[in-house]
Amino acid sequence: MIGVAIIVTVLQQNTSDGLQAASVRTVKAVEKDAVLQPFLKTVIADAAGSLANVESSPAETSGKVLKEAEHAAARLAPSDQEAFAADRSRQTQEMELVLTRAGEDMKHEAEQAYSRTYVLASLIMLPGIVFALFSDKRRKRKGAGVRGELTLPQQ
Repeated sequence: MIGVAIIVTVLQQNTSDGLQAASVRTVKAVEKDAVLQPFLKTVIADAAGSLANVESSPAETSGKVLKEAEHAAARLAPSDQEAFAADRSRQTQEMELVLTRAGEDMKHEAEQAYSRTYVLASLIMLPGIVFALFSDKRRKRKGAGVRGELTLPQQ
């Protein structure tokens, strides 16, 4: 049981570390993006952590981020709202592209976390398998002959 607890803990830590690194990469990619308007960069950077949520599909997450972007655009100054409205389709496409890349990066990190954990689990199990192989002894049954045939007791 302790081995299972160790493996689960390592899996959780590997996954957490990988998703955190992917979130940081997403934020850096959004900051470097030349197409997105600054308020959209802020919305996506704030949502980078929620991209790691495995309970929601990428479409749901993208929809939530788009709704947040709409709310953020509504709070802009009128001149900025007009600029966003004029370039809305391009901004939306770029945002969906960034979110898709971020989601793929998160999935890749989760796969790598499982892979590293399975390698560790196999390394933990290997000595136990070798020990079990050599520690099992064959025991002779009472009444067995030389060739393993059963001999009947003589009267």
